[in-house]
Amino acid sequence: MRVTTVIVCLATTFLVACSNAVLGGKADSAVQPPAALNLSLSEEDFLSKDSRHRKVDVQLRVGQRLQVTLGSNPTTGHTWTKEADLGDPGVLLQRGHEFVAPKVPVPGAGGKESWVLEAVKPGTATARLGYGRSWVQGDLAWSLTINVQVKP
Repeated sequence: MRVTTVIVCLATTFLVACSNAVLGGKADSAVQPPAALNLSLSEEDFLSKDSRHRKVDVQLRVGQRLQVTLGSNPTTGHTWTKEADLGDPGVLLQRGHEFVAPKVPVPGAGGKESWVLEAVKPGTATARLGYGRSWVQGDLAWSLTINVQVKP
């Protein structure tokens, strides 16, 4: 009887350990959000007369993030808006913004600005970013409009 009890205990322990290993150590396996989508435009992408005000269409899934990276050179007096103008914040949220300085600190060298947007529910939303001098109202040198369709 004692040997049977020990064998049953060992078998149960083995089965629990195996099931945890298969599930990644969790009783409930969580669904991973879709991989982030990257949108990157350099300063050169905005320099021609016909490309100063760009529009991009993007499709995301709920929970998916969009990393937007744009060339920026604050030494010219121009900066991108830190907060994206979101048409429907119930569909799309801004999760972050940062300026990334150039790797080699050369006077006058430009860097990059980066935003993280997250799709939070199905629908459509627009994110607008403007590049200009903050003290000059309505004078945007460049702009980016991102039309986002969010699917379940």
